[in-house]
Amino acid sequence: MERSDHTAPVTQPDVTASRAVRRGIGVLGALLVVGNAHAHGGFPRAQRILVEPGNPAHVVVGTDFAGFFSTTDGGQTWQYVCAEAYGMDSLSAASTPLGLPAGGPLLIVAGFHGLDRMSDVCDVATVAFGAAAGNQYVMDVGPLPPDAEGFMASPLNTQTPSLWRFGTDTPVARLPDGVLASSFFAATRDIRYVAGARLGDGGTARIVFFASTDGGAHWLETPVPVAPSAAPRIVGVDPRTPNRVFLTTTEPVEIGSTSLATLWVSENAGQSWTERYSSPDALPGFAVSPDGTSFVFGGPSAHLLGMTFTDATSPDVPPHLVSDRRVWGLTWTEDALYAGTDEFGPAGSKDVTVSVSHDGGRTFAPFFSICDLKAPACPAGSTVAAQCDGAFQNLTVDILSSQRCADHRARAAESGDGSLPTVAPGGGSSTSDAGQPTNADRPLRIVAGCSLGARRAPRGSLVEWLIGAAFVFARGRDRRGRRS
Repeated sequence: MERSDHTAPVTQPDVTASRAVRRGIGVLGALLVVGNAHAHGGFPRAQRILVEPGNPAHVVVGTDFAGFFSTTDGGQTWQYVCAEAYGMDSLSAASTPLGLPAGGPLLIVAGFHGLDRMSDVCDVATVAFGAAAGNQYVMDVGPLPPDAEGFMASPLNTQTPSLWRFGTDTPVARLPDGVLASSFFAATRDIRYVAGARLGDGGTARIVFFASTDGGAHWLETPVPVAPSAAPRIVGVDPRTPNRVFLTTTEPVEIGSTSLATLWVSENAGQSWTERYSSPDALPGFAVSPDGTSFVFGGPSAHLLGMTFTDATSPDVPPHLVSDRRVWGLTWTEDALYAGTDEFGPAGSKDVTVSVSHDGGRTFAPFFSICDLKAPACPAGSTVAAQCDGAFQNLTVDILSSQRCADHRARAAESGDGSLPTVAPGGGSSTSDAGQPTNADRPLRIVAGCSLGARRAPRGSLVEWLIGAAFVFARGRDRRGRRS
């Protein structure tokens, strides 16, 4: 790959837009997320599943509503942490990036609020980094080889993203000015990728991809052949061929109701892209097999699909159907494949929020149901105790007291153990969810105020970044994020 001290010239034509359209890029993304959330009633879906490396009993489930759920005993008990605990809103749609390095702490991307950390499940603390940390927007978090967790942040008044290593005061790499970055992926110590958007002063907007082979000292910029309203996310890299990169883009088709998601693959570190799969709905799940030879991906419309990395380079070889279950977040460890679902979604969803498979996704057993949540047990004065009582009451009214949860608890009582049968991450299971009734058979009591029609755009995501950054570019406004 060619290296230079400047961004490479863009060979494809830009997409030209007025200032109003540029500001509308973020709004389109917001409508996309809010529209999809409205379609499922505003109940939390398991968008992100994290398993602590070396400690499979510690699992964190991030949702697009409410906050996240955490277990440290392999799913026997679960702690609820509301979005208000890290400066956000449990009633606003947001797929918040989370990081869980070996030994902790849990890292929470809070957008304009910065980066937060949780060393236990009751207290949240803000991570200080750099001289301008208070004016930094944090976009993403993830592993930063060889042995650390990293995150990506940008000063609000310059739009110059930087990669940071957790626990240090200076960035390890900087990108060119004027980049509205959304996600990063560090394939190796030297090979790093970043995706995002570039908004120009002349009214141009384009989705771009950056690649570096020297740890971020130099970057090669190339355009991604999608509309400027498409939200890009780097979902994975072939562990044996790090130049093979996978990217999803999601863009609205009909504002407020439907979207189009596409899985792309690049064989040359992002210099060109080939469309591999298109879905009429989101593709939030992507996970690499423990042996590094294949991957699974999917969404609520695509279900659970799989491919080998070799087949991914052959346009004539389609992905194969692994399971017809509707999936959201996916994580594949040495012990198991975890799949998030929409427990309170339309017919066909399973009576579970997270399931686990020990045969590569052919069969699944229940791992976590929201109906099994208990009230947070945190000491007075802790962050969760101070911030989450109201949010938990909302969950109680909207979900835990629903007819569906009552039916769930009745079935659990019949099983004799008083809870949904769970599966230890490292063990087998004698319980399958294949024969459980569908959600079409379980009426759900919808409580007034649960609709998303008047809720805010999502925060702590690319959407919020594009909204804020578009106004910065168009008006020169310097936004400051502060905790309320």
